[in-house]
Order: sequence, then C-alpha cells, then structure tokens
Amino acid sequence: MGQLACAQGKRPYPRIIHRDIKSSNILDHNFEAQVSDFGLAKLALDYIVTLSRYMAPEYATSGKLTEKSDVYSFGVLPLELITGRKPVDASQPIGDESLVEWARPLLTEALDNEDFEILVDPRLGENYNRNEMFRMIEAAAACVRHSSVKRPRMSQVVRALDSLD
Repeated sequence: MGQLACAQGKRPYPRIIHRDIKSSNILDHNFEAQVSDFGLAKLALDYIVTLSRYMAPEYATSGKLTEKSDVYSFGVLPLELITGRKPVDASQPIGDESLVEWARPLLTEALDNEDFEILVDPRLGENYNRNEMFRMIEAAAACVRHSSVKRPRMSQVVRALDSLD
C-alpha cells in the first residue's frame, strides 16, 4: 500500500487532522507540552468536515478542514502566549473580540518595526528574549494567514520554533 501511494505521487503515510487544537490540549497547567484529546482526530484521505474551536476562515466558507486548518488553529496558541489574551474575549471592545482579527495587523507592525510592546502581554514587561519573541510572532503571523495556501506546513513551523534553541 505504501509503495503504491508513493508510485501514484501520494504520501506514504496518512494525514492526521486533529480538529480540536487548543491550548488545553497541547499545554498542561505548567505550560509543559502534551498532546491530548484525540477524540475528534481522524485519519484523513481527503477533506474532513467538523467544528473546530479555533476555526480557520476556510472552514466558515467551505465547511472543510485540512492540514492547513490545523496550522491556523495552532497559530492561535502562540498568540495566546504572546498576548495573554483568549482566542475570543467578549470583554474586549467591539471589533477586538477575536484575538486573530485584533492581532493580525499588529503582527505585521511588530515584525516590521521590531516593536513588540504593541502585542506582548503587559504582565511580561521586558522580561523576554527579543529574538525568541520575534520568532514566535513570526510563526504566529505565518500560521494565521487568512489564505490557507500561504500558511506554512506544520513541519516548517516546528523547524522554525525548534531553531529558537
């Protein structure tokens, strides 16, 4: 089967779309990495339709989730860590309730000007490594692009974040 898939130009392994990426499923209460709650995960040979907590824009228009939908959902996580905000916060001013929509223009500005104060959780003060913050902001910005085609593959995100060390 694997050889046949390769011969047909397809990957020799199935794609796994988690479908419920959120902070509580990949970080424990001590912010240690974990992978949990695969109750919604499916092996995918094609698109899968489901509801995702950190929903990619293409889901709203097509009702279909892909690997790039998971990349979008993952991108919300560094935004939560960077900003200290929840993905949706009704206590924010009208138009700023969505973390991604609020952050998207600020991500570009922060990267262009290397001014992280506009995004970084004020509780951090200056207590962070600027190079690591730049990479985190860069990864988040790439993951939450509106166009799924322009988002990186998860393997690229992992490599970028691994290079923080």
